[in-house]
Amino acid sequence: RTPNDEHEPTQRRPVQYHCDPRSNGSCARKINYITYCLALPCPRANIMSHAAGLQMMNTMATASMTVGPSYSEADDAGRRKEMAKEQALEESIQKLRMNLTRYARANDRRMVLRSLKDVRQLSSLPLDPVPDYDGSLEELEHELQTEYVTINGIAFRPAAQLRTTRNNTALTTLRSLCDKLCEHAGWKQQPEDIYKAIVLRIAKTTASADPYFQLNSFLGSAELLLQPIEASAAQKPSVDIAAKTDSSVDSSSKEIVPIEVNVYASDGNIHVTIAAVYWFGLFRKSDVKPGKPWISIEGHVKERTNLTNESAVRSLCVKLPALY
Repeated sequence: RTPNDEHEPTQRRPVQYHCDPRSNGSCARKINYITYCLALPCPRANIMSHAAGLQMMNTMATASMTVGPSYSEADDAGRRKEMAKEQALEESIQKLRMNLTRYARANDRRMVLRSLKDVRQLSSLPLDPVPDYDGSLEELEHELQTEYVTINGIAFRPAAQLRTTRNNTALTTLRSLCDKLCEHAGWKQQPEDIYKAIVLRIAKTTASADPYFQLNSFLGSAELLLQPIEASAAQKPSVDIAAKTDSSVDSSSKEIVPIEVNVYASDGNIHVTIAAVYWFGLFRKSDVKPGKPWISIEGHVKERTNLTNESAVRSLCVKLPALY
C-alpha cells in the first residue's frame, strides 16, 4: 500500500528522507522510516531510505559503545579491583606465614619482627562490628569493674581500688550520662539500650574477639601460637603507649592503658567513640615450658559508632616491640 497525502503519520523519526526530484514527486515529503520505508512509490527513494536507515543504526550503535562504560562495566571493573586487592592480601599472608614458620624454627626473633613490620596491612585492619552477647549484662559489668576507664575525659579507677563504689564507678557515670543525652537529644530509644550498647562495645570479652581472629589469620601457623594475654605479662610497651597512660594510674601499672570512651549527641543522634588496647602473645609451639610470650603484640582498636542507626567503623592497628 502507498500512504495517502491526507493521512500523515502522527509520529515521525527525526531524520528526513526525500525522493529523487526527477521522479513523479508523489513521495517528496517527510516520511516515517519504520512505517513507510518499504512502501514508497519511488524505488530509488525506497533503496536510499533503507540504506540511510541502516547507516544511522550503525552510527547510533557505534556512538553507544564510545560514549563511556555502562554501569555493568563499571561494576565489573570495581569487582576486578576488589578481587585483585584480596588476591594481593592473600599472597602477602601466605608469604608472611612461610617466613614466620622458617624464622620460628630457627628461633630468630629479630627476623620475625622484621617480617611483621613489612606487612603494611597490620597498620590498619578493618574489623567487624561487635556482635551480640549471649550472656548476661551483669557479667560484662563485673568485668569492666576491674578496668581503667575514662569517660569524656574523666578517669576512673577499678572499683576494687575505690573506697566506695556507690556513685564513683565508671558504669554509674556512664548510665547517668546516657540518661542526660537521651533527654537532651529527645531520642525515642530508651537510655538503658544506649547503656547496654556501650557496655557491649567496651567489655574485653566481646570487643577483643574480632581483633584476635584477625591477627590469628596473619600470625597463626604450625610453629606459632597466638593467645590473648594480660598487660602485666606483656613486654615493655613502646614509648607512645606509655605516654598515653593516665597519670592517675599507680607506678606499678604503668603498662595499663585505660579504655577511652566519649559519648555525645549531634543532630539528634547519639555517637560514641572508643579507643582500647588489647595485648596478645606470640608463642613458639616448640618451647617446652612457654612462660612469657616470645613476642608481645599491642592491638589498638578504634571505633566510631552512631548508636541511632547502628552504623560503625572499627579498625585495628598493630604495634610491635623494637627490633633491638
